Amino acid sequence: MDPTQLLIEIRNSFTDPEPTKEQLQAVLPTPYSLTGDLPLLTSDIQTASEETVPNLPPDSRIVDVDQYEYVQTLKDYFEGPTFEAARNAANPAENLRRSIFMDRAGVKIANIDAVYNLTSTYGGIQKWRYDGFSSFVDIASGPGAFTQYLQWRLSESMGVGMTLKTDDPSLDWKTNLLEENRIDIYYGEDGTGNLYTNWKSLCEYVLSNYPLGVNLVTGDGGFEVAPRGKVSSDPERLAALSRQYRRQEFLSSRLLLTQILVAINCLGTGFPFMVKVFDTVTTLSAQLIFILACCFKDVIIFKPISSRPANAERYIICREKIKDTSSYSALLDAANEAYGTNRNVTNLFSNPLTDAFLKWLREQNQLSVTRQEKVSSDILFLMAKSILPPEVLSLVQEGYTEPTEIVKRLEERVPANQLKDTVTSFMTNYPKYEAVIRILTTHKLEIPSYDLNKAFVIWNIPDNPLREESRCLKILSRARERDERRKEKREEERQREKGKERIVRKSREGKPRKRALQKPQG
Repeated sequence: MDPTQLLIEIRNSFTDPEPTKEQLQAVLPTPYSLTGDLPLLTSDIQTASEETVPNLPPDSRIVDVDQYEYVQTLKDYFEGPTFEAARNAANPAENLRRSIFMDRAGVKIANIDAVYNLTSTYGGIQKWRYDGFSSFVDIASGPGAFTQYLQWRLSESMGVGMTLKTDDPSLDWKTNLLEENRIDIYYGEDGTGNLYTNWKSLCEYVLSNYPLGVNLVTGDGGFEVAPRGKVSSDPERLAALSRQYRRQEFLSSRLLLTQILVAINCLGTGFPFMVKVFDTVTTLSAQLIFILACCFKDVIIFKPISSRPANAERYIICREKIKDTSSYSALLDAANEAYGTNRNVTNLFSNPLTDAFLKWLREQNQLSVTRQEKVSSDILFLMAKSILPPEVLSLVQEGYTEPTEIVKRLEERVPANQLKDTVTSFMTNYPKYEAVIRILTTHKLEIPSYDLNKAFVIWNIPDNPLREESRCLKILSRARERDERRKEKREEERQREKGKERIVRKSREGKPRKRALQKPQG
């Protein structure tokens, strides 16, 4: 759990005291670190065609498979015009928005930095901005909110960034919001920004500028499984993307692999790496995380409160890179080369994963799956009116949950000319209605309340300007601009008048003066 949650939850100050330091430490996720000598991993890279293996199954050693599959069935309902409103209502931190940054990712890294001290400033606990040189590499992070935060927090930081060039310009770097003289945007030898083919050239470029390695590597890459913008605007696209929830982890595995390659090759010894992951329930994901544990002092899987609770998004925090990671880099390099058109890697090495690691990873996965189940149930509870027909919803609220009971009551209440169609429709759609009916009758909707302004204080970043205040500021800004233009116009007119006066004066000075006639004396 993110300790921020305990600090910002609204409570009765008379009966519920503020959490102690020990309580805050207790809710932090458990880190994993290897004990003893580092293992020499034996390469056993296996691949499969996408037609043969479109997705990897969950590994029962690291997750409760039944619970995991149940959560995926709940997410199949995440579509339609009411989903977005229900999702937002089920997230008590939804209104965090983006502070002064270009998107929510800037708030997420501020949240993580305050907890895990990525920038060695403890999230700006003493002041907003810090002097002193620091270097970073920001990969797969367009449009650049991570870089924007690092530039803001570390006023003398320098970095290199790479992100994929796409047809969507909103995913490319928003250089107008970044200090371009402090971020070197690099798209690789082929100019695509594709990390799969350009990770080596990126590392060579970084090390040519920072021979000892950089102080921080961040990765925010992922595959979209929900439409951008308004959820209800494109139902067909939403339905297709919602089915991708089950493949999100598998689709992201190569991207995670290449981000790890960049980190272990570009980081200086003793420095951290932060990378986004989704579900980590397959053997391949477990092997990638185990390699991270071999390359760093310890690894932590963290869900910041600034990340929406219903999704699988989490961040792996890797602390203190070890000096020699060459053998692990060689293994990952070979695995990346094994990918091909419609061909994916399914296994990396033959060494068995240790019992301690499997136990730790299962605990982290169960925390994630349980959280997703709870919040997904909250969302479906709020969406019930749009999923169940009104007559069925009314019966469920009266306590009728069995299909035979519901059909019997429908026969009593629905007009005869509509009965056949109503019953047929209900029985046809009952598999879809079943989970919603179960949630309505067994799930208790409990959504905590947060003081979100307090979160900004804890993370030491500026709050969101109020919309009305923002509107007033715009009006004032326009008024100032208008005044400035008027002043400039008046100054121009004044200068013009001065110029005319000078011309007249010069013309007068150029004419010979007439001597005054002297009066004759006498």
